[in-house]
Amino acid sequence: MKVVALVPAACELMQALGLSHLLIAHSHVHHHCTQGCKDVILVCTEPRCGKEIVMARKDLHEASIAFKALLWEAKYGLASRSHSLVEWALAPYRVFPHMLRKLKPDVILTQICAHQVLEKEEVVAAIQGLVDQNLYLIDINPNNLEDVWKDIFLVAKVLGKNSEAQQVTDNLKARLALVKKISTGRPKKQVLCLEWGDPLCVAKSIVSEIMSLVGGINVDARSRSKMLNWDLVKVLAPEVLVVGIPHYGLEESFQRIIDSAKNFLPKSSTLLNPQLFVVSGITLFSKSGPGIIELLEVLAEILHPESQPFGHLDVLWRRLELV
Repeated sequence: MKVVALVPAACELMQALGLSHLLIAHSHVHHHCTQGCKDVILVCTEPRCGKEIVMARKDLHEASIAFKALLWEAKYGLASRSHSLVEWALAPYRVFPHMLRKLKPDVILTQICAHQVLEKEEVVAAIQGLVDQNLYLIDINPNNLEDVWKDIFLVAKVLGKNSEAQQVTDNLKARLALVKKISTGRPKKQVLCLEWGDPLCVAKSIVSEIMSLVGGINVDARSRSKMLNWDLVKVLAPEVLVVGIPHYGLEESFQRIIDSAKNFLPKSSTLLNPQLFVVSGITLFSKSGPGIIELLEVLAEILHPESQPFGHLDVLWRRLELV
């Protein structure tokens, strides 16, 4: 069976199930998730804007309009339907349709990103029409931990590894229970997890559940918007600010945030009161599979430094002192 993983969580899931050898292609954001893969594995995506950058508010807005316009054109036959839908809606990145047509995968693990223009069934029909065969398209986009467990079992069922799924989920739940145990009874802190950029973006919804398990209070729940500015951050008044840049590891995220902090942070020193921590953007923003437990452990180390360490300091997170 041939599998294509179009998001990091899919690679993590395949690795956790011991099925990395089935991967024939993955996204450009695969990082360390390819252990056990075949010697030759193709990259079949690229950033939507051609390169990974921290986009300004104006550019982000214009790009979002452009992506939606492309999907609307394809939906109503003004562009090559199968090609355009696969290229722009099959994943959070730009997918290479010609490569998928050539590879003819049996299973695609992804996170459909259709900008509320398309239904999942339309994307499935588009990829099946492109490769000219039936295939399994599994959309990995959990909103809570229960969804994470369901995704693991679903992928395992499709690939014939049900017993492995039980072992994986049992292991992850044991790690989760340990974090809950060491966090119980410790002081709760007001926390805000943000994507560094202009505008600031709050982390995915599953972070709220993760935060509650580790003894944190996710203050972005008080905001109706997923896009924030520094005035709203000031109103939310977090005690701890956790930031990262999507798709970048710790070192590059840390350096980019240092380089931009002087111009990006507001002049008001009142916003520098929270403890500021930089995390690997891969950990904070790309985790929606088994690796979500790493985020739980990272937050435990940040919020409860006196508790049991998990070995993630200076690997997945680091405190940033602004002077």
